[in-house]
Amino acid sequence: MIGLDSDALLERLDGDREPMAHLIDLFLQDAPDYLRSVQRSIAARDADGLHAAAHTLNGAAANLSANAVADAAKALECIARDGDLTGATVLSQTLHDAFDELVSQLRVA
Repeated sequence: MIGLDSDALLERLDGDREPMAHLIDLFLQDAPDYLRSVQRSIAARDADGLHAAAHTLNGAAANLSANAVADAAKALECIARDGDLTGATVLSQTLHDAFDELVSQLRVA
């Protein structure tokens, strides 16, 4: 899968698919809240809030081996850390697109 490196995730879990399904379920429950926090922070021009939300989402996505989502969240985290939110809206769209693609892939799997 493009959005989810299931081989890397399974390797990290010693091939056990049960916790993999649990991690995916948790991510799908929590990620929409993180995405909303990203959007709210960008709208409020709140670099600290954006950094916190993007950092949390980056960690959750990286833990799942959802690399496109993690990469987009990391990019937002970096610009927020620097305090310059120029480009945050475009990066946020990239993040949402990556998340939507991931969800579509997970529904098919």
